[in-house]
Amino acid sequence: MEPTQLTLKSEFQFRCHKGIACFTKCCSNINILLTPYDIIRMKKRLGMSSEDFLEKYTTMELDEKSKQPLVRLKMADDQEKK
Repeated sequence: MEPTQLTLKSEFQFRCHKGIACFTKCCSNINILLTPYDIIRMKKRLGMSSEDFLEKYTTMELDEKSKQPLVRLKMADDQEKK
C-alpha cells in the first residue's frame, strides 16, 4: 500500500480497535488533567466518594510555578511504567 499525501482539504476516517497493531499506542503517554467539575461528575457516576475516587483513579502533584494542585487521571498502563 502506497502512502497518500494529505492536503488541508483532505478527509480521512480512523477507528481504533483491538484488531490493529497500534491499538492504544497513540494515547499511552497522555496526561489528562481533571478539573474539580470532572472529578465530581466521574465520582458521582461511579457512586464513589471524592476521597475514594481520587485515591483509586488519580495522581496528584503540586505545580511548582503556581503552587496549585494538579490532578491527573491514572492510565491503565501507569503501573507498568514504574
